[in-house]
Amino acid sequence: MKPVSVAGELDSDPASCPSCESGVTLVEILIVLVIMGILGASILVALQTVIRSSSTSSATARLEAVASAAADRLGTAPYVRCATPSSYRSAVEGAGGPVGWAPSTIEITVIEYWNGTAFVPTCQLTSTLSAVQKITVKVSAPTGTSTRILEVVKSDVAPTQL
Repeated sequence: MKPVSVAGELDSDPASCPSCESGVTLVEILIVLVIMGILGASILVALQTVIRSSSTSSATARLEAVASAAADRLGTAPYVRCATPSSYRSAVEGAGGPVGWAPSTIEITVIEYWNGTAFVPTCQLTSTLSAVQKITVKVSAPTGTSTRILEVVKSDVAPTQL
């Protein structure tokens, strides 16, 4: 709106009408700052979600690598007849080393023996069937957020004897 002089003519000089000056009010600045704050907070939340997701998948990949290494080490370890969990402990302890995990993250929980129809918890020294073992290994992330349980079957019997 153009300023009007007392005579009713249009006045082109803004100095003659101090209330007609254009500019930004304090309310407008506050509204812009609030909108920018909301957008900034949204971006930070999205960034935090991406970082959390990335670290979770990285931890899962490390867990899988340690579980695979434990299975490989257990598979290549010498067979121990009527073994206990401590019999194979030294074979799996180093599996967490490449990713910096302590040996306590890998635990042999159960060893079962084949009796001809099923795996059972007791070993029979007189049976060739007891020469087949199912070893259950539990691998836990140091943070305690995830765990993998795997089973490895070991045998001291040639395939033709089974």
